[in-house]
Amino acid sequence: MQETDQIRLAKRNAELEVLVTELRSQLAAQSVQERSTVPKAMAPERSTSQEAILDRKMAQLEHRIEQLQAEVSRRRREQDSLKTSEQRYRSVVEAMHEAVIMLNAEGVIETCNTSAAEILECPIEELIDRNLLDLDWEAVHEDGSPFNPQEFPGVITAKTGIPCSEVVLGLCKPEKQITWISINSQPLFNAGQILPYAVVVSFSDISLRRWIEEERHQLLEREQAARAESELAREQITQVLQSITDGFVALDRSARFTYINHEAANTFGKPARDLLGKVLWQEFPTFAETSFGRLYRRALAEGVPLELVDYYEPCQRWYSVRAYPSKSGVSLFFRNMTDSVKTARERDQAQEALKGALQRLAFHVDNSPFAVIEWDRNLRITRWSSEAEALLGWSASEVIGKQFGSWNLVLSEDLEQVDRAIAELLNGQTTRNVCYSRNRAKDGSIVHCEWYNSVLFDSSGELISVLSLILNVGERLRVEDERKLAAAELQESEERFRQLAENIQQIFWMYDVERKKLIYISPACQQVLGYDSETCYEKTLNFWINRSRPEDIPDLMKVSRQALRGKPTEATFQFNREDGIVRWLRARAFPIRNAQGKIYRIAGIAEDITEAKHHEAERREQEQRLRLLESVIVNASDAVVITEAEPVEPPGPRIIYVNDAFTKMMGYEHDEVIGKTPRILQGPKTDWTVLKDIRSALKNWEPAIAELVNYHKDGSEVWIELSIFPVTDQTGHYTYWVGLQRDITHRKQAEIEMRKALEKERELSELKSNFVTTVSHEFRTPLSTILSSADMLEFYAEKQDWSIEKQLEHIQRIQAASENMKELLNDVLVLERAEAKKANFEPSPLNVLAFCETLVDELRINDQNQHQLIFEPQTALPEVRGYMDAKLMRQILSNLLSNALKYSPVGSTVTLRLSHNETNVYFEVQDQGIGIPAADQVRLFEAFHRATNVGMISGNGLGLAIVKQSIEFHQGTIHLTSRENEGTIVQVTLPLQPNADVI
Repeated sequence: MQETDQIRLAKRNAELEVLVTELRSQLAAQSVQERSTVPKAMAPERSTSQEAILDRKMAQLEHRIEQLQAEVSRRRREQDSLKTSEQRYRSVVEAMHEAVIMLNAEGVIETCNTSAAEILECPIEELIDRNLLDLDWEAVHEDGSPFNPQEFPGVITAKTGIPCSEVVLGLCKPEKQITWISINSQPLFNAGQILPYAVVVSFSDISLRRWIEEERHQLLEREQAARAESELAREQITQVLQSITDGFVALDRSARFTYINHEAANTFGKPARDLLGKVLWQEFPTFAETSFGRLYRRALAEGVPLELVDYYEPCQRWYSVRAYPSKSGVSLFFRNMTDSVKTARERDQAQEALKGALQRLAFHVDNSPFAVIEWDRNLRITRWSSEAEALLGWSASEVIGKQFGSWNLVLSEDLEQVDRAIAELLNGQTTRNVCYSRNRAKDGSIVHCEWYNSVLFDSSGELISVLSLILNVGERLRVEDERKLAAAELQESEERFRQLAENIQQIFWMYDVERKKLIYISPACQQVLGYDSETCYEKTLNFWINRSRPEDIPDLMKVSRQALRGKPTEATFQFNREDGIVRWLRARAFPIRNAQGKIYRIAGIAEDITEAKHHEAERREQEQRLRLLESVIVNASDAVVITEAEPVEPPGPRIIYVNDAFTKMMGYEHDEVIGKTPRILQGPKTDWTVLKDIRSALKNWEPAIAELVNYHKDGSEVWIELSIFPVTDQTGHYTYWVGLQRDITHRKQAEIEMRKALEKERELSELKSNFVTTVSHEFRTPLSTILSSADMLEFYAEKQDWSIEKQLEHIQRIQAASENMKELLNDVLVLERAEAKKANFEPSPLNVLAFCETLVDELRINDQNQHQLIFEPQTALPEVRGYMDAKLMRQILSNLLSNALKYSPVGSTVTLRLSHNETNVYFEVQDQGIGIPAADQVRLFEAFHRATNVGMISGNGLGLAIVKQSIEFHQGTIHLTSRENEGTIVQVTLPLQPNADVI
């Protein structure tokens, strides 16, 4: 509500107060006048009817005065409420992200919030008291046209009283982009007026939203265009596939039908809808064993297009099938070639021999040691042999379909002569030629090649293909150079070989297959076998085999036969020397072929692996010990956790092993913690001081023992006793941490229960002490008053010189002291019944609003106007109904308000606020008193506990304890906020309808 409304309301309240005063004055004057106009002698003769009329008028005037007073009170409450509402309104407007400006009827800015100043980039003080039309704003419409300031929504609303909404305009700020804002204007009217006395203008920055909408619109248009093009292309492809005379089938990589055209469906004899989604092999089981089925599998496996013409027995027809593999599966095109095959057979019988020759030629070309490349009429590669891949480095999949000249295969210096050679072939000048060039391999190396090129034309002279056989001339040159150097290096090579063979620890030997004789063995045989070289030359193959263990002889015979057949072999066996020493040997044999490819020698290496065997035996023994240790860890009742050694700092080392006891203890499976850090087990109650001590020990590679709280997978707390120790490898390097966890939750719970029992016993003892101290103090003071007053009454009654007023004063003191003692006993009994669960909770329908008003009036009378006690009901309803215990409600509110009054200085304000929603009613008691120290707030609701700053203010420490018990009976909550010397706010929440099950 605006400030003018508050002023008018205040003026109206003042007028009502003046009117009440005047009525009282008039009433008094009229009464005096009537009495004065009647002669004293005639007064006794005044009729009874006149007196009745006068009394009735007096009563009417009194009633009118009471109504006016009630109206004044109501308007005062409304004025207070308006002030509070205005404060809230200003806070809300100031906190709004939306800009708000208040204009008067002339368009002058009266107020604005911070958001308006930020959006307009103008300080608030420069905006206030300025006319909206005087601001030099340059604005534009959404279409870019200038915006007339007279059309500003706030100006229009001020002139016409018509609200405007969602008016968009752009503010052109210097050296910046346009700021787009959305404006709303709302008029404010006085009663009975046509034009507004003020206008509220709100606007928000929508620049980002406009940019996002424009981007989304453009993206939507592009998406729709792309979708339309895609649908058109799909429709065109579908029409083409349905209209072609070839059968077309698309299958995914699991051989399921994804598309079938009309021709294919007619060939299969089944509608397409019955086959889509079905598996090829299940619908046509015999297809897998046919040449077409093998073609399909081969195309899918090799990833290259394949074609086949063959006779299909189930249909008794000839078909031409082309398979095109892709990432999603394989597409098959097939055509009924029965008539064509018959015609071709008749036409091509003369060419059958030629085809066979060409096939044989193609076979020999494909298996030629030459690198073979075949080009089509457009010089695109159609064949790329394995030798070509070995020579130039590119695989067939990388070059198939590439056109000559599309990559730098030939060096630029040789490109001219290569072009001439190609032109000779394509122009028909020759059918074959030889061309030398330097070619660049995939790895960038230069390969010297001779190209043997030939062309194939059909009967009409059309070019079919170009075949190129490539010979690596560089290799031949290197061979020739090596041949020249071979003689010179042969002797040096033999010498090096001999030095190598005679100095290695392994035995190198060579066996002549034709002569069946050992022709060379290295000197290491003396140390390993116990025979010198000359003795070894005299021994036969059977001698060496028979020196092994009987169980090894069959394997050695088998290995020797494999070596004679040309297969590299290997064998591990025991060799029994003549001196009784047993050696473990690993022998390898390699066949050597002559120029004709015949095996004429076998070379081999024999290695003494006796030490390795011993190490292997030790390793097996160690593995058995490790398995034993692992069995102990796995079956241990304590949890075992093994982590990496580092990092020690957070997040800590990762877990690499946990045993089954860990999964039972903590609830996590192995795969849920492996790779994680132990932090997965920690939580809010984990003692970080203990973790810090553990980390300090780990940094020094020292064992650590600690007790701390970890958390089960389900979130429950688990107390563990943790022992951690480091593990080192053979070099002494720390490699792992091993942690042993023992569940001590039950022990800790027992300790906690014991501590709770001791704490409870201490609290009971302290409560007993406080009770005795408080009761003795609270009873001693009124008892002293009673005794002193009684003594005074007895003493002066005998003398009979005391007035009645003095006696009544002492009697009233005795009564007041008795009431104080009675109230204390009642409070103790109420608290005792509540704690013993003997108190009765008797809820009934209650008008909470009227109850609070009555209680506040009573407390005002008892307070004798020492404080300003204000009741602020924050509701527009005439009554607030709830289901509550009126007796307990009185204990709650009277104790809170009495405390607020008692601990607040004279003249200060105590406020009771009431609000509600559909389920709860909310009370708030606020004072400006001495406040409560923070140290005392934790024990505030304990019986007989009083704050340390109460001084000489009387009290027994039971009020808030009773309040808390009464609130709990109502299933409500209480929250207290207080600062010393600043006051206290108590907030109480009670349900309007308590839970019937709890009652």
